Amino acid sequence: MTNRIKGKSQESEVRTAQSKMKSEIMAILYHLSMIENDKVRYQWCPSGEQSWCSYRRGVQNWDGAKSHHLSPLLLPHLVKIFDSRSTDSYLRRVVTGKILPNQCFTVLGELQLQSV
Repeated sequence: MTNRIKGKSQESEVRTAQSKMKSEIMAILYHLSMIENDKVRYQWCPSGEQSWCSYRRGVQNWDGAKSHHLSPLLLPHLVKIFDSRSTDSYLRRVVTGKILPNQCFTVLGELQLQSV
């Protein structure tokens, strides 16, 4: 019985980690993209006082106009790559240690070459 409970607990932890990683992956993409609608742009960013996102932290005098954001023309192409790196099956392999962080970048490079 203990192993069964432990297995369910571990499965729950894996699912929670997968969900958190997916949100963080998408937050990076959308936060760095030049999107006019702030609700869309910052939808994935963490909220609260401890957030790294000034918009979601509610910083006074926040100015979202930065020159270093990605062109909206790139967004559809990048979404494909980011989506492929945030599927449940892929994130499960990352969370359980079957894919190492440096392998994630190798696969991204391969995807970029395939899309050219």
